[in-house]
Amino acid sequence: MSEKQEFTVSFELDKKYLGECFEQSRIEVKQSFLQKYAKAFILLMIAGLIIQLNVEGMSKHLGAFFIILAVIEILSQIYARGWWVTRQMLSRNYGHQIEMTMSQESISWQGGKQTLSYQWSQIKAHQQTPLGLVLTTDDGARHYFSKSHFEDDSWQFLLQHLPLS
Repeated sequence: MSEKQEFTVSFELDKKYLGECFEQSRIEVKQSFLQKYAKAFILLMIAGLIIQLNVEGMSKHLGAFFIILAVIEILSQIYARGWWVTRQMLSRNYGHQIEMTMSQESISWQGGKQTLSYQWSQIKAHQQTPLGLVLTTDDGARHYFSKSHFEDDSWQFLLQHLPLS
């Protein structure tokens, strides 16, 4: 007879965790300078075209708008980590206590206004990182869990229920 096991893990969704989340779950893609800043160059070309069209009362303002969008795009590439962490800090769940529950059937977590639950069969892939684990579910979502929030037995339980990859 198998015993019913359930583990609960709690942690705060804070800036430190979000920074770790970004660094550990980011997919690094090698890009050339042109690939990295292509959107900004396109926005600048659109701005130049609009300004050259010289539509009275609109060209300068609309052109300036596209130039500002290009600058924001460049800054978002240069400061990708800070940009991402700041956006996450503005979310409704930031600062809340996250409570994760793992059972024989599923893994679920709740924090703030969001509750997520997945059957173990819905987890299609996982990738261990130096500091944690990234799960990919059948809906394409990626979820990062820091090993520092788990005790050894709950971490082993999580690893045992993941699909072989």
